[in-house]
Amino acid sequence: LRILCNYAFNYLNIHKIYCKTDNQYAARLYEKVGFSHEGTLHEHAFHYGKYIDKFVYGLLSRDYLKK
Repeated sequence: LRILCNYAFNYLNIHKIYCKTDNQYAARLYEKVGFSHEGTLHEHAFHYGKYIDKFVYGLLSRDYLKK
């Protein structure tokens, strides 16, 4: 994930990367790389017969490049 972020920000000049997940392990990984929790989309997706929340994470290039 760090390699992808590095490529996106340093070579493609992307301003922001965001992702949505309902997986707590993925959320921890995003936070470890530097993503911030930007919000929760309540009952956003219907999965296996029930509605589930999605967590939105974002990372700005200026925050990533500060590290």
